[in-house]
Amino acid sequence: MFNKHCKKVALIMALSMMTSVTAFAAKKEFNFNVVVERISKYSAENPKSDNEGYAYVTVEKANLKNDSAVEYAVSNIDRTADVSTVYEFDGKIKPYKDRLKYKNGYARKGKKYRLRIKSLNHNLQISGRWNS
Repeated sequence: MFNKHCKKVALIMALSMMTSVTAFAAKKEFNFNVVVERISKYSAENPKSDNEGYAYVTVEKANLKNDSAVEYAVSNIDRTADVSTVYEFDGKIKPYKDRLKYKNGYARKGKKYRLRIKSLNHNLQISGRWNS
């Protein structure tokens, strides 16, 4: 009896998954290529593609040194405030990826943001892609 019930539930679930339409938001990625010199550099402004509370940064190339320290954050378009947590990376790896959590009140679809990158101790060339 239990086995028949499990089979029916599994069949119903399989049929519903096959016929349902999945709605995944397509995240548009934006390229960045900056030379950071101990001051913050910003990407071009980009509109957020969804209401998810995270932005994603993928660094593809960087001339990091073993003692390099780099900060990443999402900024408002006026460059006056960080609207996400600040991620600080230390060391030398390539490529790498991280996510930045938006602070309360941000992460709105269609709103424009910038990626802020700051080297804390070296002049660096950093390139990759991100999505807000």
